[in-house]
Amino acid sequence: MKGGSSKDLCTRPNDIAGPHYQSTCTLQSLNRLGELCQIPAESMRDSQMPKPTESPEDHRPGFFYVYEIYFKGCGLTFSLPGALVRYLSALEIALPQLTPNFLRSILGIITIATEAGYVIGVPELNELLSVRSSSKKVRYFSAYPNANRNLISHLPNKDENWHHPWLLIKKTPASVGNLSDLLPSKWTTKPGRPFIASTLPTAEFAEFFKIVIEGETLWNSFTFDSFIKANHKLRSSLPEQLLQLPLPPPLPHGASARAIAT
Repeated sequence: MKGGSSKDLCTRPNDIAGPHYQSTCTLQSLNRLGELCQIPAESMRDSQMPKPTESPEDHRPGFFYVYEIYFKGCGLTFSLPGALVRYLSALEIALPQLTPNFLRSILGIITIATEAGYVIGVPELNELLSVRSSSKKVRYFSAYPNANRNLISHLPNKDENWHHPWLLIKKTPASVGNLSDLLPSKWTTKPGRPFIASTLPTAEFAEFFKIVIEGETLWNSFTFDSFIKANHKLRSSLPEQLLQLPLPPPLPHGASARAIAT
């Protein structure tokens, strides 16, 4: 099957972003992708080439779509990390609305935390990252570290034509675990407000951050194996084997988390 040309538009009438292009993926490129990125065979078997009538926003039900670069350049593995799915759910953002560096930041933070013996979730990602609309592509979103909260340095400055090769993945336990109902599929024009945490950082978070910030973590120090091992550790460890931070207490009414934290 031949992939679409990058010049072939596949934007649909109700799409809020665009222009979208027909995927340049081919069956051969998908096979190479699976081998290169060590994607589980059961997930690759459930991958589908998009039809010319499908766009990244408007495609068959029961599937979600991903860009090739999410695997080759960002460290995405299956099943999707639970913290990633829950974070997207809180933001009300579809996975493909993330710029590559946004996804790199999320997966890098999850991996660093797991290697340090922690399992993190939405509160910790909220405390570490701020989400903004991308300045380069409409209806896509970028993330920036909050003040004095940068864990990963030297992210790539630019990714060329990253939105051209994309594929569809069926929602199964192998691809999303038991969180398929949480994974947003509808694209949004702006993040949901719940991601702005009305909470105070806890002493436990301060201790966690002190541990994971030790030493500079360069993006190119991550490998496919480090992402795969961290994801496997999260899925296979018993609850008592990883530390989970307590939920932060609510702020006093009318107070600002950032003002109090600083």
